[in-house]
Amino acid sequence: MEFRVLGPLEASGHAGPLRLGPRKQRALLARLLLDAGRTVAVERLLDDLWGDRLPDSAPKMVQIYVSGLRKALPKGMLETRPPGYVLHVEPGACDLDRFERLALDGRAALEAGDAPLAATRLGEALALWRGPALAEFTAEPFAAGEAMRLEELRLECVEQRIDAELALGHHTSVIGDLEALTRRHPLRERLHGQLILALYRAARQAEALAAYQAFRARLDDELGIEPSPALRELERAVLLQEPGLAAARAAPAPSSPPAPRPAETLPGRERELACLQRALDAARGGQSRVVVITGEPGIGKRALLDAFLDRAGDTLVAHGEAHGRADAYAPLLDALGRLADDEAVAATLAARAPAWLAHMPWLAGRGAGEPHGVTGERMVRQLIDALEHVAAERPVVLAVEDLEQADGATRELLGALARRRSPTRLLVVLTYAPGPAAEPLARDLRELCLAGHADLVTLGRLDPAAVAARLAARFPAAEPPPGVARLLWERAGGHPLLDRLLVDHWLSAGLIGD
Repeated sequence: MEFRVLGPLEASGHAGPLRLGPRKQRALLARLLLDAGRTVAVERLLDDLWGDRLPDSAPKMVQIYVSGLRKALPKGMLETRPPGYVLHVEPGACDLDRFERLALDGRAALEAGDAPLAATRLGEALALWRGPALAEFTAEPFAAGEAMRLEELRLECVEQRIDAELALGHHTSVIGDLEALTRRHPLRERLHGQLILALYRAARQAEALAAYQAFRARLDDELGIEPSPALRELERAVLLQEPGLAAARAAPAPSSPPAPRPAETLPGRERELACLQRALDAARGGQSRVVVITGEPGIGKRALLDAFLDRAGDTLVAHGEAHGRADAYAPLLDALGRLADDEAVAATLAARAPAWLAHMPWLAGRGAGEPHGVTGERMVRQLIDALEHVAAERPVVLAVEDLEQADGATRELLGALARRRSPTRLLVVLTYAPGPAAEPLARDLRELCLAGHADLVTLGRLDPAAVAARLAARFPAAEPPPGVARLLWERAGGHPLLDRLLVDHWLSAGLIGD
């Protein structure tokens, strides 16, 4: 069994997704999952599900919902234990449990000074989020407080991942993320401090100081307070260009496009990587291409995309993620923010897509704007034109992840881009996870593929040889015994995320070692 609460509630077993019944019954399961393995009293459930609006029939309704869940779940998983009920869930079977363990491992690695491991673990933790937690249960009394708690945990994980990236010297690559995060969380001081530090390390001292002053003014206007002593000290250090602010030395950028890494770095995905590489080669030759990557959650869509982008060489990469945000064009704006660090690209966007200037504060002052007549159709037309002009100068990869969580405007624009046939050096890569909520999107994407406008890459589970190769890569000091690899394949079924979590469990339990 696998349960997912970090996004829409889902439960699946060997036969596929489970039917969880009506909303109140689903809410009961979500509430029990938050305290998996612990008894939740009936009185607490009544209060959490109905609050002050408790009907006389509520105790009986809880019994009915419990009965319905028992029909859907494996026998014995939902147990009556006075004074209430307990849901028995295997360690790691719920995405919240995996997130908390990965986040804890990442924080421990960060505190120990192991930034590479910290960045990996924290990134894996954040990849489990498919949208706002418990968003479908906003009407239930228990959900608001729990959703805020989980969102705070996610934000802390985001901040720690950025700390790890900064420690690795990746200050330039996190600036776009930090600018978007500070817009969404304008009073969160830690994010502003990270942005100031990243800008300074990227030789943008004036912008770093301006970011501090903007945050200080907002605090004064909205709360009537000053920034913390730590942030004021950071501003002073930036003003004085203190040596202690210097970045860790990142690996030097190659002077020529790097040679592709061998496919063995991602065993089991050689065919899929080859498909993406062919599409990129076609785009470099002036034939714009679209590739759609799909597969169940945790199957390795992000790992495949990262491995491919690592091989992208001299191309411009614009990478955005939906993460269930409702703001129009949110993942595209994230992607374009990464491109806008290039002066030539920023100038082209400002000149060719003036309707977008109001949505791109990083282009402020570059264009006169478009005060009248900004429509959705015009925004689509202008951005496609701008991207094609950018790609005329240098190949571009536009990658958008988790498209099933994207807003309608983003989907419409990407669909128009996919249907366009023009001699431009542009490759669009889209990822999505199938499911009931994604079925309209999946139908549209299938039509694009059938019409020849896109190529479909469907990720399946790994075969035993790929599982063994990945296990050997994880323990390079000694080749794992074949029996261990075979057991791993039998237990996790070739699912990459479950493979990793199971090996983590074996390590923590002392069952295997280096």
